[in-house]
Amino acid sequence: MAPALACGNTIVLKPPHQTPHSTLHLTHLLSTTSIPQGVINVLPGDAQTGAALVTNPLIDKISFTGSTAVGSVIARQAASSPTGPKPCTMELGGKAPMIVCDDADLERAVDDVVGAAFSNAGQNCCAGTRLYLQEGVHDEFLRLLKGKVEALVVGDHLEEETDMGPLVNENQMDKILHHIETAKKQNVGNLLTGGHRLGESGYFVAPTGKIHIAEEGLPAKTIYFSAFHTVFYDVSDTAQIAQEEIFGPVLTVLKPFKTIEEAIERANASQYGLAAGIWSENRRTLDMASKGIRAGIVWMNCYNMTPPSIPVGGRKGSGYGKDQGFEAVDQYTFVKAVMSRT
Repeated sequence: MAPALACGNTIVLKPPHQTPHSTLHLTHLLSTTSIPQGVINVLPGDAQTGAALVTNPLIDKISFTGSTAVGSVIARQAASSPTGPKPCTMELGGKAPMIVCDDADLERAVDDVVGAAFSNAGQNCCAGTRLYLQEGVHDEFLRLLKGKVEALVVGDHLEEETDMGPLVNENQMDKILHHIETAKKQNVGNLLTGGHRLGESGYFVAPTGKIHIAEEGLPAKTIYFSAFHTVFYDVSDTAQIAQEEIFGPVLTVLKPFKTIEEAIERANASQYGLAAGIWSENRRTLDMASKGIRAGIVWMNCYNMTPPSIPVGGRKGSGYGKDQGFEAVDQYTFVKAVMSRT
């Protein structure tokens, strides 16, 4: 909304039908500001509602954030609009590669990788889900990774102690569990940790235990913890869990690599190109990766840092156009040339 408003546009905003409340609350807060009535409009609904908006002749531009499959449908609808093809900005899915080299600071890299893979329960287009480890650090990194993952606190996302909350709904949980069970049956790799659901309350994919915490004068509360996150390792690059966006707390560790050139080539062997990460203390290695990986944003020795000045947007199956940065402003303007002899 920010760049669209900055360029003087009015907006019709359709939130996803699974999570409309945060959008409705945000726009309610905006209605208490000096923004005039009718500038920001919210229209909750399903796919039929979205299709009606895309093809409406009064709407001049479409900006969509979501899956590659749905983005492709919307792009076709916008292209066949009765008033002619409409411009689109598409921020679509991802299967972000993360490359950890032999000379990386492993403690920092492990922390970054865990955050990249499991923040927001992995429900993030930029989530780091494909991990490439150089041969010299492979075993040690897996040992550190297992310890970090199993120490994460999972439960009520409003509690300060919680590292990660639940999945968005039962349907998403079932899809993720299906991916996990398929990987197990196909024996595509080894299960390092996690891989199942705990209990029948809430949409948590497999914490392995629970603790009770009681504060003075308050009743005990239960926090689920440990390996509900799922990590497969020694996975082939062509396996389904290495190629498809799962959109959940599943990290796939691919077979180790020998050289940075090999890692870059394998990282690019994907339909997606939204984000990537590289950890190394060698400036030449970092430069090679940042230039060679075909993605909209490459983080070096960090991950998920997106200040508003940084343009975010992908290529290939991850879409086109930019959110954030000055580049985003260009998405919401139309340049008109006016010439006069006098």
